[in-house]
Amino acid sequence: VSSCAASGALLDFWSINNYAWAWIGSEIRSAAFGIEKYQAESGLPVMISETGHSSTEDLFDYDSATGYSYSGARQAKALPSTMWESLMCGAIGVHFFTWNDRSEFTTNYFYREQGFGVVKENRSLKEPVYDNMSAMLRQMENIQLAHLLGGSIKPRPDIQLFWSTNADMVWPRANQENASIWGALKRLGYQLWIIEDTAFEA
Repeated sequence: VSSCAASGALLDFWSINNYAWAWIGSEIRSAAFGIEKYQAESGLPVMISETGHSSTEDLFDYDSATGYSYSGARQAKALPSTMWESLMCGAIGVHFFTWNDRSEFTTNYFYREQGFGVVKENRSLKEPVYDNMSAMLRQMENIQLAHLLGGSIKPRPDIQLFWSTNADMVWPRANQENASIWGALKRLGYQLWIIEDTAFEA
């Protein structure tokens, strides 16, 4: 962002692929941390270029002690929840991942990807996923969500989590722990933000 600004190529928004996990025991069951972390780091509005939940998740969600935790069955409720959460966290747009005709081109793909989207691979409706998403969009229209979000501003944070550049190593334990704490505190109604090393240098 700073390099683009220095060269005069100003950026309007930051785009991220941001997936929460729907399975029991996961520390990243909320999309909030990914959105707000990059709002704080980039100083730009964030657009979710790819997110979603898969109905074929269970094959990769097996715990030998407890058995499957049925994250695939949660897709119908998790997708609308992710949309609401993303918009309430300030995302300026959300795109749900789907590749429903992929089987027409190849059978050599990660099986988890087969279950994304609101339709099946043959483009028939996936119930109740499709109905839940339709109901969500109708509700957004009914309450005129665009008028509620337009011109809104980020509230002052109640809590700030320290995020050192020394910890930014793609997939460290700290990232997962912050995501877990962030989502829990958001559900309790707190406003959170990131505080970085530079805040302590003055």
